[in-house]
Amino acid sequence: MGSCASVEQQGKYVEAVRIEDPARKQKVLEKRLKVAELVKKHLSPVGLLYPVVELEPWKHFSGDHIDPGEVLDSAFDDKSRLEINIAMSGGISKIGKREYCWMNATVLSAYVGNDVVSTSIFVEHKTKGGKVFEIVWLATHRSQEGKGVGGTLFEWILALAGHKQVSAVLVTANTNIVGWWLAQGKKRTKQCSLQATMLWKCQASSKLPRKDLDEATTAKMNNLLASAHLQDSPTAAVSYFYDSPSQRLTQCAAPFRYDISNTVHMWYIIKARRGSINDSKTPHATSPKKKLSSERRGSINDSKNPKPNENAVSSKKKKEAISDKNRRHSHKK
Repeated sequence: MGSCASVEQQGKYVEAVRIEDPARKQKVLEKRLKVAELVKKHLSPVGLLYPVVELEPWKHFSGDHIDPGEVLDSAFDDKSRLEINIAMSGGISKIGKREYCWMNATVLSAYVGNDVVSTSIFVEHKTKGGKVFEIVWLATHRSQEGKGVGGTLFEWILALAGHKQVSAVLVTANTNIVGWWLAQGKKRTKQCSLQATMLWKCQASSKLPRKDLDEATTAKMNNLLASAHLQDSPTAAVSYFYDSPSQRLTQCAAPFRYDISNTVHMWYIIKARRGSINDSKTPHATSPKKKLSSERRGSINDSKNPKPNENAVSSKKKKEAISDKNRRHSHKK
């Protein structure tokens, strides 16, 4: 299973440029080391699955172990494999006059033992609407399909997005796997909300799930697709993640890799983590005014809780007694 578009779009030749500059490779490695630290600190294993950030994924494993490249190679065609290799090394893709940089690409894999069972390549972008993770490729080894491995990997990506203050995750999905991604959005409602409107230039008849799925899964995906609303321009909720919010995305979807002529743009808006400053459930401190008001309760000026001044009352009584004594003395004279 994989989500990807062909490298060749609308007759435009895509040139993938491998970067051999040692200084650049060092920067790529440093960025991935930082992500690896976050993964180690915040992401937990699920059963036998555990997450790993691939620091140098272009290096093939030794022995009989399955590596990330093998998992991706099994899911995508030769044209895509060329660009996948460039993405792993932090190179550049040239699409016509436009360049797409893979320096911020992270390769996150799910392992069982020493074997990669699912892997993904996603890129972090800084946009006007906030930071975005763009999942360009995600694939599960054929032997592990249907076991929830890809879903676990996606859940880790969402969790990592939350810890990195990422606003949204974009999936540029192949049309034959849209139903699977819709299902993931419904399963991960505590972490994210899937935008009801997806961006895609298509006809209703084009909404077909993969042909190699069983009948029950095909029916489930068709039901999900029937409820999906598709359009070819950004909604208000996601428009500011694009360089030109008002543009049609059939020719370019900058800053993201694929436009919507061959892929579906599926947006997952990340929900604020509990305890963060944006979390409405976080209890707020008492405001200064309320605190001051509570301190005033019970004071002599508080009409709700009047307290007599004992000293003042005692002094008044003494004066009245002295005055009364003087009057009696005067009367005797």
